[in-house]
Amino acid sequence: MGAMRIRILLVVALVVALAGGGVFAFSQLAHPTTGFALVDESTLVVLRGRVELQTAGRSDFAQVTNDTPLHVGDRVRTGPDGLAVITYFDGSTTELEPDSAIQLNRLDRLLGGGKTISFSQEAGQSWNRVERLADAQSRFETTTQAATAFVQGTEFQVKVDPITKKMTVDAVTDSVIVQALVNGQIVQVQLDPGFETTVTPDQPPTQPVPSPPAAFALRIDVVGPVAPWMTDSRNRSVGFQPDMDTYASQIPGAHYTAGGGRQSLSLPDPADSYTLVLKAQGDGGPYTVTVTSLVSGQEVAARTFGLAAPLAATSLGGAAQRGQRQQGSLKVNAANRTTTLVGFTPLNGSAPGNGAFATSATGGGAVPPTTTSTATVRPSDTPTAAATA
Repeated sequence: MGAMRIRILLVVALVVALAGGGVFAFSQLAHPTTGFALVDESTLVVLRGRVELQTAGRSDFAQVTNDTPLHVGDRVRTGPDGLAVITYFDGSTTELEPDSAIQLNRLDRLLGGGKTISFSQEAGQSWNRVERLADAQSRFETTTQAATAFVQGTEFQVKVDPITKKMTVDAVTDSVIVQALVNGQIVQVQLDPGFETTVTPDQPPTQPVPSPPAAFALRIDVVGPVAPWMTDSRNRSVGFQPDMDTYASQIPGAHYTAGGGRQSLSLPDPADSYTLVLKAQGDGGPYTVTVTSLVSGQEVAARTFGLAAPLAATSLGGAAQRGQRQQGSLKVNAANRTTTLVGFTPLNGSAPGNGAFATSATGGGAVPPTTTSTATVRPSDTPTAAATA
């Protein structure tokens, strides 16, 4: 049968102010991966474990420990304990789970502010958050040995079996069109948010089915004039980075929504612990944080703390003053499907987590997908908006 190739093309509508050509030399970016860096070229950041890079034209891989610029032809792979995130020049990101491998094919800045970003995923799992594309000529593309997907949204997940090369695509925030070339003919399906398809080499995509809910998940609800930032025990983060006032999503499947004065973070397959940072917005004020356990998508129990909750520790707080950042912790017992929330105390140093932001996407420029934001739940310099594709 004829060979089949899978590509994932993301056509997302977001205005980005693209910086000029890459101006940082390698030596200028080679600092330890602690905290969040500002970059204006595509950059690899190690979150934890072994991450290796094969630069274009070389046959060997070298371990990466510092923030490292990436170029067309470079290959990145993670070890069994490795986690990494790539921040592209426009602010889009690709997070790589353990035992994953990709190769960068295109990193083009087009006239008129457009862009083409393309990588081949050879194995493993990628979690992709894509800034809106400036025009119809722009592309964010993932290719595998098995299909093509046009994504009218900003977050999607791709899994590739290293042996069979079977590919699974999950649409998280907007529609995804998956195309496969089979014997010279294009066969496509459209995924609505919350649906998935699988593609086996030399076969068309399966009909979309609802993505199965995680066996265990958490929902974090925040009410009050604070912006949340969560970092798990694997050093992956999601929310509004307090030092940059910019949204990031490094946790596969994590989903942020806001409306009616409430912010929610959904975390499938949670890690064993999290650090939660709340940054006051505007004049600050009282807040409440509620953690709800979900088993197969159904609520099990909720634990609330805040001003109305009994004090479980002397350092618990429920109000944040102007400019204040407070830090608490969340312990997760996956076996018992229970959580323990502890905190909050003032945070005087840097927030946990590390990564990179593009210079064009900071200070409120990176907007979470499909969220309606208000002054009480978003950084004060972020305009009230609904992100749509």
